[in-house]
Amino acid sequence: MSAVQPWRWQRELAEAVTDPRELLAILGLPESLAEPAERAGKAFSLRVTRSFIARMSRGDPNDPLLRQVLPVGDELAEIAGYSADPLEEGAARRAPQLLHKYTGRALLIATEACAIHCRYCFRREFPYTVPETRVSCPGLTVMRTARLAWVAVASLPRHSAGTLASAHDFRGSLSRKART
Repeated sequence: MSAVQPWRWQRELAEAVTDPRELLAILGLPESLAEPAERAGKAFSLRVTRSFIARMSRGDPNDPLLRQVLPVGDELAEIAGYSADPLEEGAARRAPQLLHKYTGRALLIATEACAIHCRYCFRREFPYTVPETRVSCPGLTVMRTARLAWVAVASLPRHSAGTLASAHDFRGSLSRKART
């Protein structure tokens, strides 16, 4: 059994394929697939790790794993009734990266980065960050976004059946029962 390499996931992300032509070359696929992939990739970029690519079948443009990640021209077609926000999360945003749709439940989206950009992603157009939360230091951006989210969570109505962590709870215990 081999030892787990520290920071392997970071290397995996840094070496992810983001160019459709590179992905097609690795898999021995026709160059004719490149132009539609590049056009569609402008709207929602390609990102796939090499370990995921290694599981794909070379030379098969219909490989199910490839179809999950390769942008295709059909993605750009306008379809009647299609919504860029099918889960209506825009109305549920309470702070950057914080969704509150259901009583006693909130979802904090901790990162805007995914290792693989799945073509079926229903959050592909989600506004993960707000310009005013961006600063030159990524760590500060995360802390500011988290602080905004925790302040918003703390302001949500409290219900006796649920638990709610406030900013104070976050620094201490996350298991405090909400008061009615």
